[in-house]
Amino acid sequence: PSWTKSGRRLNPYAFVHETMRALVLVCFPVALSSFAGPARDDAEETTACSANCAAEDDVTLLQLNVADYPRPSQNGVFAHPVGAAADALQQSKLTPAPSTRDGTSLVEVPHDASHRMGPWRAIFGRSRPPKPPPPDSIYRGGRHVTWFHLHKFGGTTMCKLAQDQHEQTPVPPQNCNVEFVSEKNPKRQVLCKTRASDTSYTFSAVERAIKRDDMSCSNVVYGVMLRDPFEGAKSHLTFHKFTKKEKENMLAKLSSRGSSPSWLQWMSMNVPAWDTYQHVDNFATRTLSGRYNSPPLHVTEEDLEAAKATLRNMDVVLILEEFANHTLQLEHFFGWHISKEASEDHHNEQQAPRPNFFSEQEEELLRSVNALD
Repeated sequence: PSWTKSGRRLNPYAFVHETMRALVLVCFPVALSSFAGPARDDAEETTACSANCAAEDDVTLLQLNVADYPRPSQNGVFAHPVGAAADALQQSKLTPAPSTRDGTSLVEVPHDASHRMGPWRAIFGRSRPPKPPPPDSIYRGGRHVTWFHLHKFGGTTMCKLAQDQHEQTPVPPQNCNVEFVSEKNPKRQVLCKTRASDTSYTFSAVERAIKRDDMSCSNVVYGVMLRDPFEGAKSHLTFHKFTKKEKENMLAKLSSRGSSPSWLQWMSMNVPAWDTYQHVDNFATRTLSGRYNSPPLHVTEEDLEAAKATLRNMDVVLILEEFANHTLQLEHFFGWHISKEASEDHHNEQQAPRPNFFSEQEEELLRSVNALD
């Protein structure tokens, strides 16, 4: 334009106008031709390239210019000149001559479905690189992993580790859960057959009481994390910001056998209001035995044996306090490779310590109540 010549002051408004005009003139015809225009003859010739293509023609295909942007062929599929030539050469079982620029052959040029982006590749650049494949091991054999997340037993850590290991997790990512926490409606519970058949994720979590149909699939790998039950009960009350009065009310209900549960007001909404005393009264045994809603102080030795039977069917059983020593299980059964730093970082960032929150009598009560755990 005349306003860019030397000796004349640059007009910013004219600069913006001419820039937008140039973008429209360049981008609009390219986009229009990609969706409605006919295929160009040179694109058809490139697609039809076969054993008669000379090596020097193969090299010139790599030297792309404006006319070499992807264009639609007669069947409506975008035909990239380099990709089409590589496909034709590969079909004809010929070895193309190396390029004069980087010494690579045409078949070594990356060619994937991203060329179907058409002119948008020329405008916005290359698409994102593909994600790494999910981990695997000889034992796992490509099977889905179902993790039984006992609340405040390291489930958030396991979900983050799964994502760091490039596992495909459910979307939206809510602690890798497919259903709501403590879901008790059978129609909304996602059992193992449904999980195993869903190819959109390779790792998912169950954050509720375990049912028989949760572990009835042979094509699924199962895992769970346990911890000191006293520390788990303390972590639960701390995380949900129980007041001292609420805490004392709950523990008072546990001190008299057969009392009805306390319906407390929850500060955190990721556990329903009905799910209260179970977390401080042999929570692990309740979750694993299938008798989660037994009244307070009614967990029995029979329930403990049922919980042990469930553990025997698990492929991976970890202990939170000894997590760094248990990572070999994850490597063998899941195909995960966890660094020493990651194995030592297993604390929920949302949890803050509350000193002097429990009296000595309350700690003694919690330990005695959770004796089976």
